[in-house]
Amino acid sequence: MFGKIRVEKEDKPLTLKSFLTRCGIILAITLLAFAIEKIAGTGKGVFFEVTKAISLVLYFVAYIIAGRKIVVRAFASLFKGKIEVELLVITVATLICILIGQDVGAVVSMLIYYIGENL
Repeated sequence: MFGKIRVEKEDKPLTLKSFLTRCGIILAITLLAFAIEKIAGTGKGVFFEVTKAISLVLYFVAYIIAGRKIVVRAFASLFKGKIEVELLVITVATLICILIGQDVGAVVSMLIYYIGENL
């Protein structure tokens, strides 16, 4: 019905340097987005809308860097019928965070899961 879903083959294990670099990039993007959002404040107008949009894009980039493989594996396991509950739970939880406007929570949750998975 859905055709064949291709899941990325297991990559080589991350080296400590590449793991810490990726975590640092995710954290830096998230902090930058958070700072931009706080600078904008809770005002109205063009400045507020532009800074909110920039922070949302940065949160999305950080989320994709941290959770790309996790989300793909979760949905692939769902369509295959071999549900990996752990992956599905973190994916659904972070997507719900995004839907209710808690972008920082989604990125941080995915980052923490990513760190735990790779340690």
